[in-house]
Amino acid sequence: MLLDSTQVRFVPREASKASAVGAGLEECRVQVLWRGAARLTGSPERSIEYASLPYNPGFTRVISASAWVVSPDGRKTESFEKRDFVDSVAVYNTFFWDNRRVLRFPSEERVGAGGVLAWEFRFEMDDVFREYGKPFLPSLPMLRAEFEAIPAPGTRLEFEAGHPRLRSPKPGGEPGSLRWEVSRELPLPEHRPTGFFANPMAVFVRCMPSSQGPTDYTWSVVSQKAASILEPRIEPNAMDIRGQAMSLVEGKTGRWERVRALSEFVQGSIAYLEITIDQDALAGMRPHHPSDVLRNRYGDCKDKAVLLASMLRAVGDDSRVALVSSGNPLAVVETWPANSFNHVIVLIRADGSESPSWPVVDGGEGARWVLFDPTNSFTPLGVLPDGDAGGFGLIVSPQGGRLFRVPFSDPATSRSLRKIEAVMDSRGGLRASIVEDTFGKMAAAQYGGRYNKSHEQYQDLINARVHRANPLCKDLNWTDHWSPADAHYRLTIGFSVASYGRAMPGGLMLVSPDVLPGTAKFEPWSVENDGVSVLGPDEVEEEVRLSIPEGYSVEELPDGWKTDQALLSAEITYRVDGSSVVLTKHLSRKAGFFKKGDYEALRNLYRQVHEAERRSVILRRQPVKT
Repeated sequence: MLLDSTQVRFVPREASKASAVGAGLEECRVQVLWRGAARLTGSPERSIEYASLPYNPGFTRVISASAWVVSPDGRKTESFEKRDFVDSVAVYNTFFWDNRRVLRFPSEERVGAGGVLAWEFRFEMDDVFREYGKPFLPSLPMLRAEFEAIPAPGTRLEFEAGHPRLRSPKPGGEPGSLRWEVSRELPLPEHRPTGFFANPMAVFVRCMPSSQGPTDYTWSVVSQKAASILEPRIEPNAMDIRGQAMSLVEGKTGRWERVRALSEFVQGSIAYLEITIDQDALAGMRPHHPSDVLRNRYGDCKDKAVLLASMLRAVGDDSRVALVSSGNPLAVVETWPANSFNHVIVLIRADGSESPSWPVVDGGEGARWVLFDPTNSFTPLGVLPDGDAGGFGLIVSPQGGRLFRVPFSDPATSRSLRKIEAVMDSRGGLRASIVEDTFGKMAAAQYGGRYNKSHEQYQDLINARVHRANPLCKDLNWTDHWSPADAHYRLTIGFSVASYGRAMPGGLMLVSPDVLPGTAKFEPWSVENDGVSVLGPDEVEEEVRLSIPEGYSVEELPDGWKTDQALLSAEITYRVDGSSVVLTKHLSRKAGFFKKGDYEALRNLYRQVHEAERRSVILRRQPVKT
C-alpha cells in the first residue's frame, strides 16, 4: 500500500433539511475525500479489494470517483472516471442483507502485475453521532497514511488516539483542523499470540459546538441517544408478544424458571438473520418491531434483544438492553464516550436469588443486572459468551445509563473435571475411558463446538483430538450430554491403542499416564505490534488411573511438580494405588489482560505443566516363578 489518505469535513445541516431519524438526535453532514494508491503484485482476484467503496444510497451520496493506472514500467498512465466504475449490490453471506452497494474500479481487468492503481472517492453522508474514525492498522505493508479532520464553522474538534504515535497531531490546512501522519506501518502477522489484540492504531474525531466543554459529551448522553433508537421498539403491551410470553411461562412458579423459558425461546426459536430495510442514517441501528421478529422467526442481535426485553416486561419482569463490543474488548475506550459498540444484549434485574456465579453488574441507584446474550444459541442464562467478556458495556436508558466493565467468568464456576480410566495389557496395549465434565463458560464453549454439527462432523473433531495424542488409536467411540439449566456438558470418549507402552531392555516398559493431554498451549509472542493477550479463565481438575499390566510392578515414579504464582497455580502428583498408577492435576488461572512479559511467563508455566504431566513411569516385568 503506497498511500491511504482521508480528509473528513464536518458540515452542519439546516434544521429544515435534517431527516427525522430519531427523537433527540441532531443530524449533521460529513464530507469525505479518500485517496489511495497500491502496487498490485499479488493475484488479480485480490486486487478487487482496492478502489472499492461500500455505501448505502439511503444516506450516502457519491459525488465523484476517479482512478489511475500506471504500467509496471512506469511509462504509461491511464485515467478513468466514475462511469468506468462498477456499481453493484454488495455481496453478503447468508446472515446479512441490507441496501448497501459497492462502487469499485475493475482493476483485475486493467492493472498488470507490478502496476500501480491509484484512486479518489468524494462522498458525503449523514451522521447522528458527529464522529469519524480512521484506522491505521493496514492489511498490507503501508508506506504512508494520512488523516485530516476539518471542523464545521463555529465548532471545534475533540479526538481520541489509541496509540502513542497518534497523540500529537499537526495543525491541518484550515482553521481548527487536525492532521495525523503514519509512515511504514506493518500489518499484523498471521501467527499471533493466543488471544492477542493489538492496541488500537486508530484516531476518532468528534465535532462539538465551541460553546460546549469537553465534559458535555458523556456516556450518559450516548446512552440516551441509544435509548431514543432502541427503547421505542420495546413493546411489552403488543397482544402477540404478551400472549406468547404468557404461554411460555405458564405453569412455571420460580422467577428464574420463567426467565429461562423466555430466554431459551428467543435463543432457539429466532434464527440469526440481519435484514435492514431502512434508508436513513440509522439504518442498521434501529431494530425491527418485536411482533415482526416473533412472526418472521428471525432477527439480528438488536432484534432478539428487544424481543426478549419486550417479553420479560410483558410478564412483569424488569429488563433493559445494553450495548457491548463483541469480539474486541479493546474497542470501547473508557475515556471516550462514543458509539463504539457492535452488539446488543439484555439486562435482567438481579434480586439476590440468582446464582453467585452469574454475570451481574452494578447499574447505579441500587440496581444490579444479570447480563444475558440472546443472540448466542448455545450459551445459557447465567453464562456469557467468550466474545462479550472483558470489554465495556453501556446500559441503555432514557435517563442515561452507566458504562460498566463486562465481567470475566470466575475460574471456580468455569471449570473442567476429567477422570480417565486406562487399562494396560502385558504387550503394552491400552484401553482408555474418559469422562470430561465441563461447567459454566467452559461448558458453553465445549458445547459450542458440538452445536450445529452432525454426529459424523463432531466425531471427526474428536478423532483429530485423540489422534494428535495417540496416532495409533482405534475403536474410538463417544457420547455427550448438554444440560443448559446448570451449564454442564459431559463428553465421554473411549478408544484403544495397540502399542501404548514402550518396551525397554531388561524387562522394562515406559508408559505415560497422560493418556489424553488437556493442558492449553499458547503460541509464542512473535509480533512486534503493541497489544495484549485476552484470556478467559482456566480451571482443571484431573485424575488419571492407569492399571499396570499383570506381572509388572512400578520401578520408578516421576517426581511431582508444583507452582503457586499470581499468574498460575498448578500441581502435578504421581502415586501408586494397588495395581494402578494415579496422576492428579490441579490447575487454576484467572481471566484477564496479559501484556507480553506476563504472557511469556504464563506460556512458560504452561510448558512446565505439560512437561510434568508427560513424564514416563518405569515398569518392570517380574520374573516368572517356577
